[in-house]
Amino acid sequence: MAENILGLDIGANGVKAVVLARKFRGGRRILAFRRIEIHEPDGVPAALQQLFADPTFCGSVCVTAISAGLLSFRNVRLPFRDDKKIGQTLAFALEPLIQQPLDGVFIDYRVTARGEQSEIFAALADRSLVGERAALLSPYVRDTAVI
Repeated sequence: MAENILGLDIGANGVKAVVLARKFRGGRRILAFRRIEIHEPDGVPAALQQLFADPTFCGSVCVTAISAGLLSFRNVRLPFRDDKKIGQTLAFALEPLIQQPLDGVFIDYRVTARGEQSEIFAALADRSLVGERAALLSPYVRDTAVI
């Protein structure tokens, strides 16, 4: 069964959305797209309500992003290559490099090089920021992936 994915860009000036149909063999097809201008400082909820009034944009898995200016990025090296060990220890390696408690941030990462040490690019997002975005979208989408 094909699954629809909603790509959603929420900016200060507008909300942009595209719905993709994901096919069995890896193909994708654009089903719908829309841009809604925002003219008021607190106009995002109204723009989302307008977007999701169209059933085409409802019921999909939603992929959205947080502005890079609201994130923190770090490069770290860890003395092992195993992904499981990296996942278990990365937060502790980042702890002295960040200015808030670990339980206040989400951490995502990519291994950029593997050798005797793994080089890791980590992105950190404030949990409250991610929570606000998820709460904003929860009435409209079944699952949200915030990037």
